[in-house]
Amino acid sequence: MKIIINIVLCVIISILTSTFLPSFNPSKDAITTLFTISGIMFSIGMSLCVISITSGVKNAHIKKRIRGCVDFVRNQFILCFGITSFLFVVFFSDVETNKVTHIYENWQIKHSHVLVFFICYSIIYFIFNFLSLQKLNKDIEDTISEE
Repeated sequence: MKIIINIVLCVIISILTSTFLPSFNPSKDAITTLFTISGIMFSIGMSLCVISITSGVKNAHIKKRIRGCVDFVRNQFILCFGITSFLFVVFFSDVETNKVTHIYENWQIKHSHVLVFFICYSIIYFIFNFLSLQKLNKDIEDTISEE
């Protein structure tokens, strides 16, 4: 649900910048670089999700709960990167031409703005989840050392 809210937020920011900052035209190279960074962040996040962090946990209930949390984060990584990739494929060819979709009278949205803001959102989202996974690993390690 949080991802849907943030997609809407990215679209709103894109509409505002497209309408009020029409001279902001990110280049294809900039967008490609951002997408590459997002792809790298996705692969790092997936590798963190795949690594077994429950190997030292003896309690079956806690182990199941931890795995459920990691599975949720993994699925969110996949969803976020899937949406980012879809938008990249759909809108990337429109970047060089500065394609604009008019929404309502003077309101418009540039496809390049949608890409830039959503890719930046995905990078921030991946970083946030890296930190959450790191905290989870530390909490597990602390709990195991206390037992």
